[in-house]
Amino acid sequence: MPETPLDDRGISDVIGYVLVFALILGAVVIVSTTGLSELADIRTNEQIDNAERAFDVIAENLGDVYASGAPSRATEIDLASASLSLGTPITMNVTNGSTTLLRQQITPIVYEGEARSRIVYEGGAVFRTQDDSGVVLREPPVITAPDGVHVTVVGTRSRQADSVTGGTVRLRSERASAFLAEYGTEDPLWLNVTSPRWEQWETALQRPGVSCLSGGATPTDVVACNLTASGAPTRVAVSVVRIDVSITT
Repeated sequence: MPETPLDDRGISDVIGYVLVFALILGAVVIVSTTGLSELADIRTNEQIDNAERAFDVIAENLGDVYASGAPSRATEIDLASASLSLGTPITMNVTNGSTTLLRQQITPIVYEGEARSRIVYEGGAVFRTQDDSGVVLREPPVITAPDGVHVTVVGTRSRQADSVTGGTVRLRSERASAFLAEYGTEDPLWLNVTSPRWEQWETALQRPGVSCLSGGATPTDVVACNLTASGAPTRVAVSVVRIDVSITT
């Protein structure tokens, strides 16, 4: 039986449907394998960017407590799927020659999102870290000048291991005590920080007139900075403000 034009159209329609279906299926596969992963990365980056902005507010509020004398401050944070915790304490000490002027344990405030991205507030500084790398978002309150040095230690602390995942939480900070001492000296002034984020501390403290030792020159997780490397100052001021922090839902 000879073919008719109608038969040709039927075969063409079937081929067309197959091609369209293949294109749709291919697009779905491409989106599911690459597009969704890119969307997840965008969402993760947006969450960590939002966390940075939240820690800007936290840092400003804590600044009101340690610098402006406010009795307390509270900050609300939307965690989504991330967590907020009061981490393992770090240690800061200030020495003048062979004399220890201050030794203070500090509890860091730690936001942890996906892919081990973290925003950390400790000692007045704010860091963003991921695995073994990190950047300084906010420098600590250390002032160096030709005629003197002023070191402010922000001693956040917690009496319990607070950790909350997801939802909206409130971080409350209350001024507990403050101490200020001034010295006239010609001995070198050293600030030592023992922290898993010692590399970020080294970056934050390094400036003209400051020399830092780390790595093979110091024990693990320690950075030691001579704040008077350019010459001993005539005036040294050391202050510590202890702040009780807590996380509530």
